[in-house]
Amino acid sequence: MFDQEEQDIHLLEATTMLAATTDMNFAEKVGNIAIKNQGGFHVRMDFQFIDPRGSSSRLRGSRKTIRLGRTETQDPGNYGLTDGALFTVHADVEAGSSKTGTIWLRYEKNNKRIARFLISGTTLDNELGFNGIRN
Repeated sequence: MFDQEEQDIHLLEATTMLAATTDMNFAEKVGNIAIKNQGGFHVRMDFQFIDPRGSSSRLRGSRKTIRLGRTETQDPGNYGLTDGALFTVHADVEAGSSKTGTIWLRYEKNNKRIARFLISGTTLDNELGFNGIRN
């Protein structure tokens, strides 16, 4: 048997997983992702997705460097993401702390909607934020 503290921890874990699954069921459909770099570093865009086994996997995007003040928009389908996949952005910070988005989206081929993210800070101390969806 579990003591009360262990029961509370398991309940919290189960609730967190249920909330994540519920959020994914209602994920916004988009066809593109954009990152605006407002940090003192260079960043490249990758994608984190849920594979058919339910595990999180990474897909490499363009190796194009996004420099300070620039915005890069990419269609994850061009890098192998399949239609209907659940995914988010992964910001690969050169020689620093990379970040993964906390907002999960559903990829829809030919959808013109763009999920926008903003990364800022320094190489080792940065934040990746969701900045909405635009057409």
